[in-house]
Amino acid sequence: MGINDLPNMKPYWSKDMVFHNTFISSIMSKNRFLQIFYHLHLADSSLEPKRECKYHSEISKVKNFTEILRKNFQKYYNFGRYGTIDESIIKFNGRSSLKQYLSYLKPINRGYQVWCLCDPMTGYLFNY
Repeated sequence: MGINDLPNMKPYWSKDMVFHNTFISSIMSKNRFLQIFYHLHLADSSLEPKRECKYHSEISKVKNFTEILRKNFQKYYNFGRYGTIDESIIKFNGRSSLKQYLSYLKPINRGYQVWCLCDPMTGYLFNY
């Protein structure tokens, strides 16, 4: 779906040959995909601190998942002598107080801003 970008998810299973994607529709049915998509959660909402609590975070729903990713990125790679720190934008067009906007000169101008530590030789993301 990242390669064949369509306006939303449902057209990937459309009978219309303009939108239909044989590869995606052969792997999983539309109903099964939507069932997983709508019910997949990365955090237990009942354990999340209330908005008025000082421990509340805007990224609390994905924080545990991103921490697991970060630890594994660092665990399975031997970082070299040199590193590069740069900002990166994760594309996002929805509503969020964390969304950043950059000028139209950038390939991705709306999304989440993340600072990244990468290996300059391989481009491997080591920390963020």
